[in-house]
Amino acid sequence: ETRPDVVTVAFDPEGSGPDTHFKVLQAVAEALRLWREGDPEAARAVRVWGYRNVWFRFTVAEATHAVACSPADTAALNDSFAACFLSQLDASFPSPEYDGPFSHLAQMAQAREYA
Repeated sequence: ETRPDVVTVAFDPEGSGPDTHFKVLQAVAEALRLWREGDPEAARAVRVWGYRNVWFRFTVAEATHAVACSPADTAALNDSFAACFLSQLDASFPSPEYDGPFSHLAQMAQAREYA
């Protein structure tokens, strides 16, 4: 029913974060393959944007696209994460640099970028 123009998925190097991201990438690839079989023209128009997240950091020079986020934006994202992904609040894949929800880790990384 949904016909997206853009689909975003996390691109994490193997072993750098949760396997969930790789599984989602596989599911998205299969969904796009099935869509292509049923509606090749519409499926051909969709773009898949891979992004790096808190598990796979990069320098600004490595980015091809940028989306500006204020500290208030990351705070709102953190609040949304806490409200929507309850099972991830105490995730079993903590960072060696922070023991807590990885939305907080993302918020701290963003704050370092502003410093």
